[in-house]
Amino acid sequence: MFLDELRTIAGIGLLILVAWAFSLDRRAMPWRLLVTALLTQFILALLLFQLEFGRFIFSMLNQAVGTLLAPARAGADFVFGPLALPPGVEGSLG
Repeated sequence: MFLDELRTIAGIGLLILVAWAFSLDRRAMPWRLLVTALLTQFILALLLFQLEFGRFIFSMLNQAVGTLLAPARAGADFVFGPLALPPGVEGSLG
């Protein structure tokens, strides 16, 4: 478990190092933006993977997006017919 976490941190560090190495103006590296982005990812991961409240919130967002996409799915079925069906569904041409 510890080695996986260490590998993850090393991978993030390596990506930052590669971005810095290939930068045209290394002095202009936006370190504040980089740290803010990493903190945002850490907070989102904490919400999604550790806190039940975070999972509930993202589940509700997922349902809301699914509700918004349902009419688009119905429209695609009407316009494209069997072409709009996902692979593996009976009658699908895709």
